[in-house]
Amino acid sequence: RLLGTHQGTMPTQGMVVSASAAPGLLPRRAAPGRRVTVSPRAVFDVSAASTMRSSGSRLSIHRARSPRVSGGTPRGRRLTARVSAIGRLFGGGGGASDDDDGKAVFAAKSRRQVRIPGFVFAVSPAVVNGEDADALAALEAAVASGATAVILANDTGDATTRELFNAALALKESLRGRAALLVADRTDIAASAECDGVVLSDDGVPVVVARKSLTSASGVVACGVKDEQAALIAAKEGADLILAPNGRVADAVRGKISVPVFASPRNGWAGVGAPDAIEALVAAGAKGAVLPTPPPSVDVARGIAAALAPIAAAVKKDSDSEPGAAPSASASTTLTPIGTSGTSTMAGKIIDPTTQALLERERVLLDDAVAFLTESTPSLEEIGLLVEARKGLEELFLLVIVGEFNAGKSSVINAMLGQKALKEGILPTTNEITVLKFGDEPRTEQSKDGFYTQLIPADLLREVNIVDTPGTNVILERQQRLTEEFVPRADLVLFVLSADRPMTESEVKFLSYIRKWGKKVAFVVNKCDRLENQGEVDEVKGFVADNAERLLGVTDPAVLPVSAKAALAAKEKGGGETDFAQLEDYILSFLGAGDKKGKNSGEGLRLKLGTPLQVGTMLFGAAEEILAQERAEAVEELQQAEGADAAMDKYREAMEADFGAQVQAVRTAVMGAVGRCDDLLDATLRLTNGADLFTTYVLGNGANGAIRERYKKEVLGDSETKLRAAIKEHTGWLARNNDNQLRAYADAVRARGFDPSATDLNLFEREERIAAEEDAAIAAVRAEVEAKQTAAAEAEARAAEAKAKAAAKEAAGDDGAAAGDGADDSNDSSKEDEDSSSLADSLAGPAPAQTSASSLITRASSDLTSPATVAAGFDHAGAARLLEEEVKDAVYSTVGAAGASFFFAVFLSGFLDNLAEDVLAFSLTAAVGYVSVLSLPLKRAETKAKARAIAESFLDEVEGAMKAEFERKVGATTAQVRATTAPWVASAREAEAAVAASQSRRDRISEEMDQLQRDVQSI
Repeated sequence: RLLGTHQGTMPTQGMVVSASAAPGLLPRRAAPGRRVTVSPRAVFDVSAASTMRSSGSRLSIHRARSPRVSGGTPRGRRLTARVSAIGRLFGGGGGASDDDDGKAVFAAKSRRQVRIPGFVFAVSPAVVNGEDADALAALEAAVASGATAVILANDTGDATTRELFNAALALKESLRGRAALLVADRTDIAASAECDGVVLSDDGVPVVVARKSLTSASGVVACGVKDEQAALIAAKEGADLILAPNGRVADAVRGKISVPVFASPRNGWAGVGAPDAIEALVAAGAKGAVLPTPPPSVDVARGIAAALAPIAAAVKKDSDSEPGAAPSASASTTLTPIGTSGTSTMAGKIIDPTTQALLERERVLLDDAVAFLTESTPSLEEIGLLVEARKGLEELFLLVIVGEFNAGKSSVINAMLGQKALKEGILPTTNEITVLKFGDEPRTEQSKDGFYTQLIPADLLREVNIVDTPGTNVILERQQRLTEEFVPRADLVLFVLSADRPMTESEVKFLSYIRKWGKKVAFVVNKCDRLENQGEVDEVKGFVADNAERLLGVTDPAVLPVSAKAALAAKEKGGGETDFAQLEDYILSFLGAGDKKGKNSGEGLRLKLGTPLQVGTMLFGAAEEILAQERAEAVEELQQAEGADAAMDKYREAMEADFGAQVQAVRTAVMGAVGRCDDLLDATLRLTNGADLFTTYVLGNGANGAIRERYKKEVLGDSETKLRAAIKEHTGWLARNNDNQLRAYADAVRARGFDPSATDLNLFEREERIAAEEDAAIAAVRAEVEAKQTAAAEAEARAAEAKAKAAAKEAAGDDGAAAGDGADDSNDSSKEDEDSSSLADSLAGPAPAQTSASSLITRASSDLTSPATVAAGFDHAGAARLLEEEVKDAVYSTVGAAGASFFFAVFLSGFLDNLAEDVLAFSLTAAVGYVSVLSLPLKRAETKAKARAIAESFLDEVEGAMKAEFERKVGATTAQVRATTAPWVASAREAEAAVAASQSRRDRISEEMDQLQRDVQSI
């Protein structure tokens, strides 16, 4: 079955399928080669007890909201704290402190996972537990060629539970983490052997039950299905991976489920080498291949890498992630065997070309890793561990030789070197710890730490340093220095015993000291030539093996019987000694050369090369946690920075909504006066007041300016004060809110280290100039209004004077007419017409003064006029005069017309000949007068409309000035905020891009580490 994610985005190339991801959580997209888990946490997920949240990131900025309309809260910076990544991430504790005592440094378990694209095949317990070397070699070749998972399947049911369990342990040891180990249906075996997961068949237990049965919640649960329906059900139940029998099933469920599907190619293993069979899987949307049987041969197994290539290309094409950075390179030294000296059969065989290539590759990669961690996550305290591990690659292999004095340690060393470089004898010849290194000339030096360094011209020492120690009875007195300085660094410990007295008390005690370091110990039983026969040799060998198992807690310890002196003598004669050759083969095989089929083949080299990679993997897991946190902070910071535009748009919307209230306050002040004007007209121009209006305006002197006085007291009232207050509030409202925005963003960018003054656009100088000149502008407008009022008053006085002169002249004319009654009758008709016209003019009253509505508003010449200046330009005296003129006009056109019609009827009656004509004349004139009086309400409504039109025109002017002021000031604020935040936005984008680049680089290096670790484990 295949391993997959829960419902979510399909994995991309370089992703890993892992468990414990809750349904609905989407995986992060990844660049090709990037390792990602479906979990919302980092790929190096650990148990709840051992999680770590770094408080020391490069951003390390307190969270805060972005500035709002009312002003924002700036974010401050905090100091970066030192983070103990390994102690906290893998030990469950905090930074480096005494509180971490007793916690295992590398205590965490890595997440169970299967890489995608993948290649999975099944193997039976019989193959794993069997002795078929070809089958085991094919299995090893398949894993080394890129197989991502192996299924242990007991399809025939022949294997017992114990056999299945033993096979799981053996297969796990053989895989060494290079590929995931899954067990078919047996969740109990998978849990007890701590395998990576299980594969469930259609008739197996439900997914949820299998997941609960696994020891680790992160165990992978894959499902092998027979058809499309079974695949849909498995995906719905939460399977991590679907294993389909063919491409048809994979194609049928493509697009319906998000769980990755692996499918079997046509013709099984034969199809692995057939491009068309693999291309068919790619076309079906499969993310990997699965085979129900193990590879039939090594050659077929080696075709896995080629089969994975087109699948990987398809997955990469589907990925929407950016490609990772190109690998970096750095210079490093090489260990190249040079020259010849002595007759050692091991010289020049340990560092072979393949090993040298791996070593060079790891040096370059670790240099890149150290540089990355130092640059991107400097808060990690344990970067020095990786530095030291990297230095270890420059050191040679280290063999530590221990044993009682006179056990033949020096003889064993001489035999390995192929020359008698050390003294031998029945008395102790080594009293101090001596490190044997290569030197062109033999000499002994004492180092500052008290140890001795002996330089020997032996080619083996070009690749291996050997530590010669005193007898174990002397070592017991100095065991602390030995164990602390050399045993932890040893690649292999050779424990030399004498065949005639193996496992003495001092040797047993010393073994207890070195046991805790977990180092590989090989027991060399020397002087076997002193025993009588092979039976005695086997007896001693068994005795040492039994005690080693008991003391070291290991199974099948390496016990190698030799005769060192005889071996050296044989080498000096050009021959070899069989038993000692077995020891040399063991050392070569363990360190990475020699017999590649041995059980311990390459174990030393795997340890030497694998340990730095393990340290790097641990640190890079912690780095991912830190970078993930930094990325989240960087994204949040960028969102806040880039959110200034959206925030200012919302600010404008909010201000525009409030602007309506500001305008309404101005309108309320003005329309209040309009309402009172309506009340004045309603109280004045009414039919019940007809007689008073006729007496006052037709027969009288026009109420002597009573309407003007009532305008000031009743209509204007406090409206002008309220209007000025509303306009002042509008200007202050704009200033307060704009200042709050500017101050909030200035504080925000200042808190991030930017200087707001550097981006000042000086947009408010114009507004400051308008405000400074406002008083003068208002005074100028008022002076112009007063000039208009003075001119109007003078014109009114001149009109009154002219009217008085006309009245006096008319009176004088009437007297002349009385004196000339004897004039000719021919002039009577014209005189009567003139008298009639004069009467009409007298009844209509004086012509109203020419005061227009537009003349009431004095407009400033500048487009930048403030609303207060516009308001000051309204001529209230002119408005009162215009109102009075409108009232008079209404009276003259209604009540006056009615009175005139009455006098005209009286006048006509003097020219009519009979009563009927008189009645008819009076009826007609009465009808005209009645109609004139009834039109008074219409005149009143017309006057109201004129007054309201004047008010609306005035409001348009004021509101236009308010709107212009609003647009200028809010626009200037928006432009200034964008200019102020521009450096912040640019910096936030740069920081986010830098973290993203660091994450991409981390993923690339991490993937290279994983691949190198797999290659190392394949040694």
